[in-house]
Amino acid sequence: MTSSKGLKLLEGSFPDHWIDGTVPDEPPLQVHSYCKDTWIMRQSVHTEYEAPFLCLFAGEARALLLDTSWGSGLTVRDTIDQLIGERFPLVVAHTHAHRDHIAHDGQFVDRPDTVVVGHPPEAVAQFFGIENWPVTAATYRLGGRQLDIIPSPGHERASITTYDQLTGLLVTGDHVYPGRLYVDDFPEFRASIDRIAAFASNHQVAHVM
Repeated sequence: MTSSKGLKLLEGSFPDHWIDGTVPDEPPLQVHSYCKDTWIMRQSVHTEYEAPFLCLFAGEARALLLDTSWGSGLTVRDTIDQLIGERFPLVVAHTHAHRDHIAHDGQFVDRPDTVVVGHPPEAVAQFFGIENWPVTAATYRLGGRQLDIIPSPGHERASITTYDQLTGLLVTGDHVYPGRLYVDDFPEFRASIDRIAAFASNHQVAHVM
C-alpha cells in the first residue's frame, strides 16, 4: 500500500480478538504491537465499562501517547515504560478531553522527559502549532516519523484526529464512532466530519480507528 505521496506505508496487523470482558482474569490493559514502534492498547471492561483504546507512536526523537484512559487499578505509565523505557522523550496527548481519555494523566506529570498536553483547545493548538483552530491542520514530527493533527471539535471542544504518515492509521477518537455519540456542538461536529473526509480523500488511509 502506498501513501498519497507515493511512499509505501508500513503495514501492520490487529489481534484476532480484543479483550471484551468475557474472560474474568483478562489483563487490565491489552497491548498489541501493530508494527514496529506502533502499539495499540485496549482497557478491560472490568476496569472501565467503555473499554477505551490508547495508541502509542514512536519516532527517532520522541514518542507520542494518545489518551491515558480512566478506571481504578490501571497503571498506564508502567505499561508505557515497559514499551519504550527511557529510549524516547514522551508526549502525552489526547483524542479529546473527556474523563475516560484523560483520567490517568497524573501518572505522567513527574515522568522524566515527558510533556502532558493541556486539555483546552487553546493548549492543544499551541502545542501542535495549529495557527487557525479548528480550520487548519498541523504536522507534528517525532523524528523520522510525522503525524498530521486535524482539529475535530463537536463531540468535545478540544478533539483532534491524528494521521500517522508511516502506517496510514487515522485515529479519530470518539468523533467517528460506531454507536450512540453525544455531540456538544452539531455545526462544529459536521464541519469536523467534512474536514476529516477531505483529508482522507487526499491521503492513503489504511484503517480508521
